[in-house]
Amino acid sequence: KAIIHFKPYSSSTKELHKLEGYIIGADDRKLRGLYGYWTDALFSIDIEQFEAFLKQQQKNGTSAVITPQEQLAKSTAAIDINNVEEEEVPVVDPTHELLNLPADSITLWRTTPRLDYAAQYYNFSLFTMALNEWTEKDKRLRPRLPPTDCRFRPDIRRLEEGNIDQAAQEKNRLEEKQRATRRAMESSQEKWEPRWFSLVKHKVTGNEIWLSNDKYWQRNWNNCPDIY
Repeated sequence: KAIIHFKPYSSSTKELHKLEGYIIGADDRKLRGLYGYWTDALFSIDIEQFEAFLKQQQKNGTSAVITPQEQLAKSTAAIDINNVEEEEVPVVDPTHELLNLPADSITLWRTTPRLDYAAQYYNFSLFTMALNEWTEKDKRLRPRLPPTDCRFRPDIRRLEEGNIDQAAQEKNRLEEKQRATRRAMESSQEKWEPRWFSLVKHKVTGNEIWLSNDKYWQRNWNNCPDIY
């Protein structure tokens, strides 16, 4: 398991967004250290080196001229956002040196820089902007997608095409259809059952969780409801 401590807000910009933690084994032994900033990057560090690193951080105090956030921003600025999918993670992340991390630290995750025009799109990330994208390749794959896929939602599609009036009409139609379906299910005492997830007890915690039943990957859409 992982135990992560999110640093509370303080007047120090060095602690802003910072997190530290550990990967804990089944015998409650600390296996790896976790360090980073939840807005920028997360790193895994050898446990002995991590303890020494934290002590050095405390010893250094506020002596750094540039904040870790600024250092991370510098290291991500060189990423080519036009080739995000194709770009490989470097063997040695330059951020390790910028943050004085131990040499064998592993980059678990790092954010992708915002696009230059992100402010025009509610500061969405590239991933968020493309969630409803519908390319020619996607159209060829349509039979492999369930009819309930949100990319087929007609009101959002009209909105993306710039047709505000039709989008509003479609939204109203969908809402009325949803209400009618709910009334019909209540009348027949039909209970909704998720197609691709099952409610089970977690083997470790005992809590109820929704777990994939793998039926989605069978790609049999015969029992999908007509929601659009």
